[in-house]
Amino acid sequence: MAKNLYMVSTWPPEKCGIGIFTENLVNSIREKVNSIKIAPIDESSRNKEYRYPAINKWKIDKYNPKSWISVANQISSDCVKHEDSAVVLQHEYGLDPGEDGSLGRGKNYLK
Repeated sequence: MAKNLYMVSTWPPEKCGIGIFTENLVNSIREKVNSIKIAPIDESSRNKEYRYPAINKWKIDKYNPKSWISVANQISSDCVKHEDSAVVLQHEYGLDPGEDGSLGRGKNYLK
């Protein structure tokens, strides 16, 4: 298992099954890795206090493709500093809107 993990997912307090799954996964492996950093997926209009270890500066606005790219670049830069890193993307299609705003039609994950 990688020693430094980056999780890209919804995250509590967001009410989402993927977020709860990711939180449970993090809690079950936390002691087996050096660090886990969370990039929460949400809407920019919401100001939430995320549970540790979510990093608000890496918050991804699910309706803004530029946000995805910006956070991906930040995570990539951080990964370079740490050997033995892995990025885990927990997603569902509704989190990836198309350019026209239609849910589940985007290609942001691919970019």
